[in-house]
Amino acid sequence: MGNEFSSLFKSYAQAINKAHKRTGGLFEEPFRRIVVDNETYFTELIYYIHHNPQKHGFVNDFRDYPHSSYQSLLHVAPTKLNRDEVIHWFGNKEEFENFHIREQSLNILQKCIIEFD
Repeated sequence: MGNEFSSLFKSYAQAINKAHKRTGGLFEEPFRRIVVDNETYFTELIYYIHHNPQKHGFVNDFRDYPHSSYQSLLHVAPTKLNRDEVIHWFGNKEEFENFHIREQSLNILQKCIIEFD
């Protein structure tokens, strides 16, 4: 997966640089990633991603954010998401919703945040 992102970013940077007659990187260096190496972290990360619009003040309730995968996972409209896999990860749709509704400690999720020094 890393090579695909690397190729995407390089191609994008080349296109922008050509269009604007500039050179150099477009993104901060180094590009950082955190390995998802356990089930608990993966579960927390799903919540963190869905809760992010609320955390940053885009909406009062993350469930209302129209650009989130949260609603796509709950509905039956066609999607490229692996909806069944994600819902199954939580057990079923009701457990998925319950997990997201319960008060989650964002302190636990601090490890999800990648900050640059």
